[in-house]
Amino acid sequence: MSGVRIYVLGMGIVSALGSGVDDHVQALLHEQTAIGPLGLFSGGGKAPLPVGEVTENLPGDKDVPRTHRLAQAAAAQAMADHLSPPEAIVLGVSTGGILQTEENLLAGRSEPEQYAGHAVGSVSEFIARQTGCRGTVLTVATACSSGLTAIWLAAQMLRSGQVQTALAGGADSLCRLTYFGFDALQAVDPAGCRPMDVNRKGMTVAEGAALLLMVADRKKPQGAFAEVRGGGLSCDAYHPAAPHPEGAGAFRAVQSAVKNAGVRTGDIEYVMLHGTGTVDNDQAESRAMKRLFGGDMPAASSIKGSVGHALAAAGAMGSVIAASCLERGYLPASIRCRQPDPELGVTPLQQVENRPVKAILVNSFGFGGNNAALVMSVPDVLETIPQYGPPSGFCVHQSCCVTAAGDTAASLGTVSRGMSCRGIAATDLIFAIDPKRRDRRAGKMTNLAGYLAAKTVPGGKCEQGAIFMGTGWGALTETGRFLDKLFDSGQRFSSPIDFVGSVHNAPAGKAALASACGGPNVTTSGGDISFEQALMAADLAIRGDEGVLVMGADEHHARLTPLFDPAADSDGGGALYVSRGQRSGQPVIQPLFLRYAGNDAGAVAALSNCMGQAVRSFGDIGAVFAGIPKAYRRDGEQQLADMLKRIGYTGAVVDYRKFTGEYASASATATVVALHLLQAGCLPPELTGNARVDLTGRTILMLTCGPAVAATSIFIG
Repeated sequence: MSGVRIYVLGMGIVSALGSGVDDHVQALLHEQTAIGPLGLFSGGGKAPLPVGEVTENLPGDKDVPRTHRLAQAAAAQAMADHLSPPEAIVLGVSTGGILQTEENLLAGRSEPEQYAGHAVGSVSEFIARQTGCRGTVLTVATACSSGLTAIWLAAQMLRSGQVQTALAGGADSLCRLTYFGFDALQAVDPAGCRPMDVNRKGMTVAEGAALLLMVADRKKPQGAFAEVRGGGLSCDAYHPAAPHPEGAGAFRAVQSAVKNAGVRTGDIEYVMLHGTGTVDNDQAESRAMKRLFGGDMPAASSIKGSVGHALAAAGAMGSVIAASCLERGYLPASIRCRQPDPELGVTPLQQVENRPVKAILVNSFGFGGNNAALVMSVPDVLETIPQYGPPSGFCVHQSCCVTAAGDTAASLGTVSRGMSCRGIAATDLIFAIDPKRRDRRAGKMTNLAGYLAAKTVPGGKCEQGAIFMGTGWGALTETGRFLDKLFDSGQRFSSPIDFVGSVHNAPAGKAALASACGGPNVTTSGGDISFEQALMAADLAIRGDEGVLVMGADEHHARLTPLFDPAADSDGGGALYVSRGQRSGQPVIQPLFLRYAGNDAGAVAALSNCMGQAVRSFGDIGAVFAGIPKAYRRDGEQQLADMLKRIGYTGAVVDYRKFTGEYASASATATVVALHLLQAGCLPPELTGNARVDLTGRTILMLTCGPAVAATSIFIG
């Protein structure tokens, strides 16, 4: 939406330093650190490593997972002076409720309801219920860059005019997976992290939450703290855990952020460094900064010596502190950096500086080379306003799916005969790809993503492209193996390889590595709308003509899946290779609607209105492909009937989970099937239970029903 600015109206933050912006500002002004010994759980017989542990009493029911309660505390602060619910929530989360899951597994609990808060997407849904949000809810899972990526996507949503207010940020709690995982990587400094110090030896694992309440407006509203100018995303496509040694991916992210913000590098007066204290990360970031700023490096520092590295919350914390710097006129010091490393060429602030700055660059980089950067400024201090055109849909060039029936051709043949692809996809098929693309140490999910990328990306390479992936549960094989080894050894041993592979964005990271894809790389995780979230994230992020791989996939794990998703009886995935614009004769896919419904009947009315607009925009609806998860079958069928009645649709309806089976990202597979049927020009009678349906010149609507509702249109351009 041209001419609007994105203002920060509310802020919330919880970390080891305290609770609330005032607590954090005072602690940073007094150059305090809150890094101390672990107290939340046992360190496994060894002396506990230093952590950034929140000691404040958290709000809410103690049976609610810790990450959820951290996010709840930050959300309450951000919304304290605002009565109206936010229209959208975008959260970055990497651990979800796994701390509670670990305790349940150790106790031998096997009731699925005990694991209801495990999913990373459950945190965003919890905050939606707490704040009364009945709008778009997105969950970003890009490891340590999740929170900043979430804020950038929310800003794009505001710019486009889709919503007027959004609550965005990140949250993560300490857990055994990350505590022992980073220790297994030998990435933890036993003395506490020392960012940019010549003697640095690693990071300090921490926890916390930070959120910004943002609003789109043409003039500064009363009480605005800061302005979000723009951001950038990239992927190293270099290594699953280590950054590119020259900081190539980090540079692309910060360069893109400056361009997207409509500013010059000379406008940036301070850099909130990612600054974890690991040798490689600090070196890579420093090289990216020197390349961006040349010899005019602005003031810079990292707050991780004070709060530790709170993973998905880290970039969001940096954003909240950056906003406080812009509002109050101070720059924090790099606590615990006692002797700056002269080889880095970036000397962080050794003491707090009390002076105003106009614009700040915030950096956040994560596993898999997932990089994010954000530019923030004093409200209205910069004259230029970033321009932003409306989304226009994606032209689909290639597509691919995997089911228990086999590859795309086998799956289509099975469905066209009216038979089901329900079941577990064969690992032999998934692993039967180019040996260079197969990761023999990785599990099924990672190799499934590699297979989809190899079969969908033309020529196997998309150096200038982007990847957006939706998954409900991530890589369960690696998560299960890591926890099994940890628990079987009495918390003495764990696998660094399985830890790196357990993060939700590991499969998309491996796909980027195989295809040399250096553009944005975003993993979303929203349960049964994970694929729809990935498609919406791509729609928000991509404005150029680069190729984009949009995927959705999940694996079935014999032990964990029945605990996390007891209705799931299948696995598989689908992928589309798309680009902007429409071409005559080519299929086009357009995300239309995504909303967290809860028990709100208004979501059905809003979706129905959107569907009615789709009919007018894209032509007659030839078929509706409806996804109704088994766990919500009764309510979902009522929602669907309600929607179809509202728009007066009486045509063919395909209940696609009857042929895909039950798994979180089944809609990705169904979308590929629908695309192929649309291109073939007809819907077989075996799918309608009646007569053949002519799809020539018509639209297929993909609908998802349940706690969240979504709509996507597919038509021939």
